[in-house]
Amino acid sequence: GRGQRERRRNILKAPEGAGLPCEKALMETSAVPGPEIMDCEVTEWTEWSDCTKSCLGGQTYRERALKTPNRHGGTCPLLTLKAMS
Repeated sequence: GRGQRERRRNILKAPEGAGLPCEKALMETSAVPGPEIMDCEVTEWTEWSDCTKSCLGGQTYRERALKTPNRHGGTCPLLTLKAMS
């Protein structure tokens, strides 16, 4: 996974006489390159389906399809919605 890396420098000898002072940045931190986290992509919702029963207790649903899968821990929304009638 991604993380951070750091590197440090130590002052081996302090400046003498008219010598210039050492740089203040003695530690650097940077991101460790890693795989890009990508959420999935989906199509638009379909229209609601017809009810599965003509009386109470049926279901209607709508769907969307996966266009591009998620990668490296990305998220993906619901692909099917159901409603009771």
